[in-house]
Amino acid sequence: MITDLGILEADPASCELTLTRLHPGVTVEQARAATGWPLAIADELAIVAPPTAGELAVLRALKAAR
Repeated sequence: MITDLGILEADPASCELTLTRLHPGVTVEQARAATGWPLAIADELAIVAPPTAGELAVLRALKAAR
């Protein structure tokens, strides 16, 4: 599941959604505060890479087409 704060993935054993990646500038505390349940955090939490110039161009083109 992709949110505005990070990415959650289902744990293979428990199926519990677990925070595996944060967007740049977001803290674990912010993600926990925005979640309505005790949020599980992956042992190896990663930071999502910012979008490339090409990806931003595509997103802007899609927005302009609306």
